[in-house]
Amino acid sequence: MRSAATKDLKSAREELSATATQLAYARSELAGALPLLKSRENELSTAKSDLASTRSNLADAVAEISSLKTSLEQMAHSYEQEKLGKEVAEKRLVTTKQGLATLRENYESLHSSFVALGKSHEASEALLSQAVAEATEIKRSAADALTSVKPLLEAGGGFSRVFEMRDTIQELQGELGSSQRVTDLLRDKLHHLSSQLADAQAQIKDFEDTERGTLSVLRDRLDDKQSLEVLCSVGGHLYQLPLFVWTFMFPFSQGSKVEDLTDRLAKHERESIDSLAEAAGVENLKTFSSTNLLELQELRVRSECTHLLFGFTSTYGLLNRGLSKLLASQEVINAKDKEIISLKAEVKALGESKAELRALVAEAKKAVAEKDRELRARDSNILFEQKVEDLNSQVDSAEASLKVTREWLALAESEARERKEESDILKTKVESLEVAWTKWEGLNSKLQTQIHELSTKEGLAVRTTQLVQAEIKRVTAEAKKASEEVSPSESSVGVAGNDINNALQNKLDEQTAALSLVKDQSTANEAGVQEIVHNLRTELAVVHEQKLALERETANLKASFNQLTRESAASLASAQVDFEKRMNQQEKANEHLVSAQEKRTVAAEKVATLAENDAKEARVAREELAGRLALAEMSVIVIAEDGKAAATRESGQMKVMKA
Repeated sequence: MRSAATKDLKSAREELSATATQLAYARSELAGALPLLKSRENELSTAKSDLASTRSNLADAVAEISSLKTSLEQMAHSYEQEKLGKEVAEKRLVTTKQGLATLRENYESLHSSFVALGKSHEASEALLSQAVAEATEIKRSAADALTSVKPLLEAGGGFSRVFEMRDTIQELQGELGSSQRVTDLLRDKLHHLSSQLADAQAQIKDFEDTERGTLSVLRDRLDDKQSLEVLCSVGGHLYQLPLFVWTFMFPFSQGSKVEDLTDRLAKHERESIDSLAEAAGVENLKTFSSTNLLELQELRVRSECTHLLFGFTSTYGLLNRGLSKLLASQEVINAKDKEIISLKAEVKALGESKAELRALVAEAKKAVAEKDRELRARDSNILFEQKVEDLNSQVDSAEASLKVTREWLALAESEARERKEESDILKTKVESLEVAWTKWEGLNSKLQTQIHELSTKEGLAVRTTQLVQAEIKRVTAEAKKASEEVSPSESSVGVAGNDINNALQNKLDEQTAALSLVKDQSTANEAGVQEIVHNLRTELAVVHEQKLALERETANLKASFNQLTRESAASLASAQVDFEKRMNQQEKANEHLVSAQEKRTVAAEKVATLAENDAKEARVAREELAGRLALAEMSVIVIAEDGKAAATRESGQMKVMKA
């Protein structure tokens, strides 16, 4: 029994030593697993920090991409605005072309009107020379008539006839004044009758329309009358029928209908009589208007001579239109100045947008450099370095294009300054043209007054010549009658005849002096008119040359403006295309960077998950080892307690055995 206890004790000691070795091994493994677990935890924390940094970088990259997209949209919007401004400028240039064409046409019409005025002046000169020749012929014929009348008057007698001739001459002078007053009255009557004629024509048209309507109504009424007569004749035959037949044939009070028809017939007759009276009044009015029309035609023939004075008013109107066209061209020039100012503002805005783009590119370059440094610090990938170098080259090319656009903006500003100087020169030229135009208006008014005076003097000369001719004819007729009635025995008439002859000769001399004075005045006026016409022609030539110079300058301005717009549009289009290409490349590079960063974040997350899994497994293993150690310690304690109990039992047994 003691041997069994010793065996159990030995086996317990062996198990205790084995568990002690296992516990030592487990402690050594736990000591080795603790630094690994710490390293895994450190790796997990670094992976989490890397993941947070990559996420922040990714958010920054997305924000930069969105800002670049917004800047691209702003550039596209500015390009559209510039395109719209270009279209508006082209439309304005088309309107200026049309205005210049109309101005050219107005100048041509003005030139033709001046040519027509010169022709009319030449015709008036011819008429004046013809009137002077006729006056000389009248003077000659008057002298011949006086020489022929002189021997008849020297024969004597005929005092009463001579006094009657003097009275008739005075009466003729009075009739001349009355005839002038009558002509004025007839002129007023012409205007009054023209208005009456227009009213009469309108009334005639209205009466003709009403007459047509009344004739149609009369025809309808005549048809009704005929049908009524037929009905009455039939009613006369039916009147002899008995009453029941009437009641059978006309059950619905046919007699009242017949009375209504008779009343209508009487009413139609009265209306027809009234319409015939109106037609007679219309006929009378038509005859009166026809007579007035004849009088108006006669007066119109007289008044056609007055319309020659209105030709110059038409030329004056053309000159006013030319002035309005010049003012319109000045407005166009002012509009072009405003366009140049707006273009300068747009150029400044483009410069500011270019500066903003340059700042954005610099920021993108800095961000790319930072990402490059970070990625190089993290991973040395050759392909990524090449991509970064490509991006740097693209940024350099973008800076070069910005430099080119800056130079282009400087050129555009210089051209805008040149255009402003040209517009100032055009303004000064327009002001000089306005001054010339005021001079032209003054000369025009002077010419109009001189032409009016010349026309009045020519009219007076023609009237005086007509009066002289009429007086000479009457004097010759009276002289012939006196020569027939005077007997050769009357010798006392000689003195009175000499007095009458002297009076007539004095009157003819006065009239010839007046005619010579009128002729001198007409020649002086003609010289003045020729001088004024020459001055006007020179002024017109100067204005025409200034107009041609203005057209050439506007054409050059238009060509330069078109070239500037084309160059600006081409440069903007090329800059936009380059910017879009660079933006596309930048977006692609950013997408590659984002995808690579996402891949790296995914890999880091995978590493972090693996590290977490390893840490969890290590914790589980550590917990298992701790449990095993606890179990081993408990088993060692149990075994020790069992050994102590066995030892106590053995010692008790030994004591018992010894006893």
